[in-house]
Amino acid sequence: MKYSYFKRFKFSNIFKNINFKRYNFSKINREINFKTYKFYRYTKNQAAKKYKSIIPYGICFLAIVALAYLYIPTFFKYSKSEISNAICKNINVECSIEDKIKYSFFPTPRLKIKKLIIKELSESKKTIMEIEDTVLKISIYNLFDKKKQDFTKLKLLKSKIYLNYEDIKNYKKLLNSKINLLPIDIQKSKINFSNENKEVFTINDLSLKFKSSESLNEINLEGELFGDQINIDIKKEKESETSETVIVLKLINTQIFTKFNLIELKENKEIIRGNVLFKKNKNRIRGVFEYDDNKIIFKQGDLRNDLMRGKFTGYINFLPYFDFDLNIDLKGLNVNKLTNLLFKVNKNKTFEINKKINGKLNLSSEKIYSKYNLFKSFESDIKLSNGSILVDRLIFNMGKLGATDITGMLTNDKKFSNFKFENNIFLDNEKRFFSKFGIYDRKDKSSNLYTSGVFDLKNLQIRFNEINGEEKFPDEDVAFIEKEFNNIMLLDGYTSFFDFLKLKEFVKTVTPELN
Repeated sequence: MKYSYFKRFKFSNIFKNINFKRYNFSKINREINFKTYKFYRYTKNQAAKKYKSIIPYGICFLAIVALAYLYIPTFFKYSKSEISNAICKNINVECSIEDKIKYSFFPTPRLKIKKLIIKELSESKKTIMEIEDTVLKISIYNLFDKKKQDFTKLKLLKSKIYLNYEDIKNYKKLLNSKINLLPIDIQKSKINFSNENKEVFTINDLSLKFKSSESLNEINLEGELFGDQINIDIKKEKESETSETVIVLKLINTQIFTKFNLIELKENKEIIRGNVLFKKNKNRIRGVFEYDDNKIIFKQGDLRNDLMRGKFTGYINFLPYFDFDLNIDLKGLNVNKLTNLLFKVNKNKTFEINKKINGKLNLSSEKIYSKYNLFKSFESDIKLSNGSILVDRLIFNMGKLGATDITGMLTNDKKFSNFKFENNIFLDNEKRFFSKFGIYDRKDKSSNLYTSGVFDLKNLQIRFNEINGEEKFPDEDVAFIEKEFNNIMLLDGYTSFFDFLKLKEFVKTVTPELN
């Protein structure tokens, strides 16, 4: 230490000779990215490996617990009587299970029931439904406690439903029920509606859904009726001062839309008031009505389309058979459009009427619109009975020319469709009448003409049995008139039959023989 004398050395002189400002330490820091050095990588990898081994075991554990929970009802014994009561509770019917009850938790907890029969509680014990397969869905909550299990939905497959006209009031009670019933889903089924053991109609390929809430019962029905796809939506308010029901009926193939708004008064439930809207393409019918004693009685109504417009009154009865009595007063009828429509619709040259449609129709029009203006107005009384059409009265007013009337019966069969008729023509001015057909040698007098015969609507031929003017026509003249009528008026079917120019040609041809 004696040789070292540090005091002689001035260390401060060393730092004076070093210029630290020349060195940019921030640049050095930027060049070195400390984030790339994961000092805790080892610790994180160890944690990840630990969690990765735990997650699969956790998932498996939860799955086992869930399956065990869903499987618990398998150990319960579900008796046929308690399940029958659960299904038919509050419906006022009798249910019986004739086969097994099985529990399944896939895809959701449910009871599968084979052969469920539902009958009326009355003495007759009529069968209402026969269900091949029934599914009673169970709420996922409280599966471990049988007494606390809730049933959430009823699904019926391959059912046969038997409805009777006599029991229609009982069906109305179901819609009016204040109790919240289970949602019902019916699939792959059919409905047979009958009256006095006679089948009225059947809805095939039935799909029906029923929902019930505190204030509303809803039904949606789809199926096949009379070869057409039918869709019916019903919304029924539960009993209140004025209970309202909305029914929407659609025939898909024929594009028919019908909507009923019904109001049921609490003081008199036998009478229901409402209105109806019927639409098909541009055809529209509206009416205000009352429903009483199974009849829809129209107080007032109107109809409008391209062919006609006017008002109507009367009644329609749908049950047990379709029946009607209507008075239709038209403001105008477009004959040209009507005949064109008949040509399109009636391609088979027949006028077949469903035998189940029966009724009366009083039809009249104040004005007839046609190209040649031969007929001014008309009125008629027509009856439909078992597929036949009875024309009691059909009168055409020809203005100053006179009038003509037709009576007869149209009968249909598989082999024939014939209209047996009688016709009177009353001419107020014979000269003016024939001049419209280009015949000018007639006298200015009144005259009458009577004809009777049969019009074959399938083969489009007419046969005159008798023709009378001032005296009876000879058979040779009747045969000649018949031949000319078929050759001229029916040459091109209904097209020539409704053609005034063909009528003019026919009248001019046979008139000389009338002289």
